[in-house]
Formats: sequence, structure tokens, C-alpha cells
Amino acid sequence: MNYNRTSHFKYYILATSLFISGLLPVTGYAWGHEGHKIIADIATHYLSKQAKSKVQTLLKDMHAKSLADIANWADEYRHDHPETGPWHYVDIPLDAKKYNAAKYCKGGDCVIGAIKKYEVRLSDKAYSDSARAVALKFLVHFIADLHQPLHAADNNDRGGNDVHVIFMGDVTNLHRVWDYGIIDKTGMDATQYANYLINNYAHEKSVDINKIRKGSIVEWAMESHRMAVKFAYGDKPKDNVLTKKYYKKCKPIVDQQLFDAGVRLATVLNSVLRI
Repeated sequence: MNYNRTSHFKYYILATSLFISGLLPVTGYAWGHEGHKIIADIATHYLSKQAKSKVQTLLKDMHAKSLADIANWADEYRHDHPETGPWHYVDIPLDAKKYNAAKYCKGGDCVIGAIKKYEVRLSDKAYSDSARAVALKFLVHFIADLHQPLHAADNNDRGGNDVHVIFMGDVTNLHRVWDYGIIDKTGMDATQYANYLINNYAHEKSVDINKIRKGSIVEWAMESHRMAVKFAYGDKPKDNVLTKKYYKKCKPIVDQQLFDAGVRLATVLNSVLRI
């Protein structure tokens, strides 16, 4: 009897959430502001001396002081330039085993294509510093986006945006849980979280930095895709009520993806800004 009452209550709350969430705007911005800043701070820590010098030159052109200052620019730019929306994600079906550019990134119009495009532009000294600064802003953001699992996977639900859930009492959707819900529940701000990942997580997990640096953009995307399949969707209960159990299973994946994104962003910048 108690089980049935609990079950009915969960479904009542979820049904209510479906109505309420239908009135709320649906976003598709990976990691939220805090996540992007965390990744930018981690990347800054792993920049080479040469890359750091060039980054500072480009930041001055943008009247910014750090990569974290520009980490969310691409989302702001997207408001007035909706044509850049597809550059923030790549819709790889959940059951896909391999990446198919012709199907998932037609004309290079996805996050993978955008990263490749702006890698070339940032590395080309024929472009003005202003043009290269824009390329830097896009790269900082898009490499982060690539590592949000639900920006590299889709189940005909707009990357989880259409999956209404209750996350530890909050009415939301699956995409938002991974954008910022799990990060918010840690209670850390961006600086604290980045410091934790650099100073604690990396040592506690005996992280192999050189191993993280390896791989291609496509391989990183497929890695995010696997995280979405196994954890974001795989650990989601059928009733879509996400409790602390879901948080405990998925928070280590968020740690991993944030950290890997920061290290890999630094790796890309170290390569394209080589003097």
C-alpha cells in the first residue's frame, strides 16, 4: 500500500511537471555558464607558455582577462545569429556505433565541423587578430559543448530537452540536468569546481593527462555519445524521477567530462597557437 501511494505521488508530481515545464523555455546550451567557466579555467591551467602568451594577446583584443570571460560568448552570439545553433551539438542517434559525417553533420553544420573550421582559422596567421579572437571564442565554447554527453547524442527528443524529469525535487528536463543541474547540486562555484578537478580529482583518480590529450574530435564526440547512452539515458529510471542515486552515478561522469574538456581545449590551443 505504501509503495502504491509513493508511486502514485511520483506520477502526480511528474504529470504536474510536464504541464509546468511546457510553460518554460527549453534551452540547449551545454553545461550552462558555470560549466563553461570551469572548462576554461582547467584549460588555462594546462596551456603551454607560448599558447598562454598568444591567448593573452587575443584576450586584450576582446577586452577580456581570461578564457573564462569569453567562455559563454558563443551562447550570447547565438541569440542574434540562430544559424549558428547547430554548431553547438551533433545529433548522433543512440543506437549509432560509428560516426557518419554525411548523416550527422551535413555540410559541416555541427559542433564537429565548427571546431575543425575554427581550429584552422585560429592557426592561420593570415587572418587578423580580431578574426582569430572570434575563432578563439568559438573554440573555447564548442570544445566544451562537445563534451556534454547530450550534445553528442539524440533519441528523437532534442538531446533530452523533451524528456521531462524531476531531479532531486526540481521540475526540469534531462538536458538541463546535464547542462547545470548536477553541477549546481555540488554546491561549488566555477572557480572552486575547477580547482577541485585540477588539485583533487586528477590526483585521486590517477588521471593520465597524456592519454586524455590523445584522440580526434570525432573520437571525443563518440566518447561523449557513449556516456549519454550508458549514463544519461541508461541510468534514468522509467518513471523519470531522478533521485540522489542518479546524481551519485552521474556526477563522476560530469567530473570526467569537464576535466577532459579542459585538458583537450588546452591541447588544441597549444597546437594551433604554437609559435
